[in-house]
Amino acid sequence: MIGQLMPWSASTRDDETYAEQNFTPRVTVPWPAATGEAVAVQKRIARQVSEMAMGRSPSLVGGADVHLRRDSNIGIAVSAVVSLSDLELFELVCAETPVTFSYVPGLLSFRKLPPLINAFHRLSRRPDVLLIDGHGRSHPRRFGLACHVGFELDISAVGCAKSRLTGVFQEPGADPGQSTTLAIDGEAMATALRTRRGSRPLFISIGHRVGLPGGADGRQFHPGRTPAAGTASHSPQSCPRTPSSEEETAAIGPVPPPMGSYAAPSRHRLSL
Repeated sequence: MIGQLMPWSASTRDDETYAEQNFTPRVTVPWPAATGEAVAVQKRIARQVSEMAMGRSPSLVGGADVHLRRDSNIGIAVSAVVSLSDLELFELVCAETPVTFSYVPGLLSFRKLPPLINAFHRLSRRPDVLLIDGHGRSHPRRFGLACHVGFELDISAVGCAKSRLTGVFQEPGADPGQSTTLAIDGEAMATALRTRRGSRPLFISIGHRVGLPGGADGRQFHPGRTPAAGTASHSPQSCPRTPSSEEETAAIGPVPPPMGSYAAPSRHRLSL
């Protein structure tokens, strides 16, 4: 346990917070309506992303995942907060948000950001760093989902992607913890990290207000190559499985019911 942080109780929130919410951007203004506008936003904000290290070790780590329903314009985000020291889950929240931007490769943050931000705003405790299921600087315009979320929330964020979007790298060694560098145009942009033997590497990249990882503590990552906090955010104990769009949400896993916030089941301990 860290300080006085306690598991969240759904009874402490007003029922209105369970309702579907629209998204109001803080810094991505005006919100783009077309592909060209979105590309221009990425290029503009990419120059403002901070690559300065946090300067201290995080205690609380947040993570999130998004399910985009194939048959509607609703995005469902789940966010979790865990203690980095023991990986105990303290909080798990859900948010449903209308998604207005079309699916365009390289511009997925404009679809996934609104539900993610609304979910994070429902957390009772602000985490020290966010692990985002997606790319950060390892993006064609150096501005993936992790950069966008971190910049919009003004919080340290790390991209944890399950596949390479761009750049070149050498396969890391077979043992867990082995890593290599992914480079774009000769510049280091991500770390390719082997988290378990026989798995494909996880691509760890700068999102915002962090430095480039040179490796990682294995406790931060699930053996299935998913960030621990992200794994909690689609735990089978709390979320029923719903079919997802393979094009947009490969291996998302179970999807949350349409509700706002609820308690983690008996201080669930993540298994590695």
